[in-house]
Amino acid sequence: MRITSLFIVMLSLFVSACSYKVPTEVSPATNIYSTYEDKIPGKFYLVSDSGMKNIHRDIKPSSYVCSAHSYPLTVDSSVSQSVRATLQNVFENIEEIDHMPTVEMMGKDGAQGVVFVKMKRFEPSIRFAMGFWSGTGIGTCDMVIEVVVKDKNNQTLVNTTVGGNRTTEGDSGAGCGGGAEVLSRAIYETTRDTMERLAERVANSTKVREAVSSDIAMQTNPSVAAD
Repeated sequence: MRITSLFIVMLSLFVSACSYKVPTEVSPATNIYSTYEDKIPGKFYLVSDSGMKNIHRDIKPSSYVCSAHSYPLTVDSSVSQSVRATLQNVFENIEEIDHMPTVEMMGKDGAQGVVFVKMKRFEPSIRFAMGFWSGTGIGTCDMVIEVVVKDKNNQTLVNTTVGGNRTTEGDSGAGCGGGAEVLSRAIYETTRDTMERLAERVANSTKVREAVSSDIAMQTNPSVAAD
C-alpha cells in the first residue's frame, strides 16, 4: 500500500504537464522604522515607471521534479499599489500621476517634490524536492527597486535602490499545483520587505525633510526667502 501511494505521488510530480497561475497581492510595509514622529509634510507626486506594472513571467521549475509544469505570473498593479500604500504612511499628502511633473506644474500646484520608482530586478523562481510521501515546493523571489526623490526645482534629494529576497516552502500539492501558492507567498514577503526598506529610506532622509521644511517656510513667510 505504501509503495503504491508513493508511486502515485511520484507519478503526479513528473507527468501530466499543467499550468498553474500564480496569484499576487498588494503587500505594503507593515513595520516602518523612523527616527521622526511625523510624516513628511507638504505635497508630493508619485510616478511609477511602466515597468512596475504588467510584469509577465512564465516560470519553469529549476528542478527535475515537477519540471513538466509551468507557473505563469502577471503582476498588473500589485507592486505599484504596494508602493502607493506604503508612501501614504510616509508623506502627509502624496498623489500618484502617470507622468513626471514639470517644475512649472509643481510650482503651480504648490507641490514640494516628486517620488519616482522603477523596477530594476524582479526574479521569482521555484524548485521542488521529492519527499517520502509528498513533494516540497521552494519558492524564491528577488526584487530591487530604484527610488528617486526630487524637490520642486528638480534637484535630486534621494537616489537609491531598495530590495528584498525571500524564500518560502510548502507542500507541492496534487500535480505540483501547490507550487503556485508557495511562489505567491515568496513574492508577497519579498514585496513587503522591499516596501519596508523603501519607507525607511525615504522617511529618514534628512535632505528630504530639510528641503520640505525650507520650502514650506518660504511659502508661509515669503520674507524668509528675502532674508
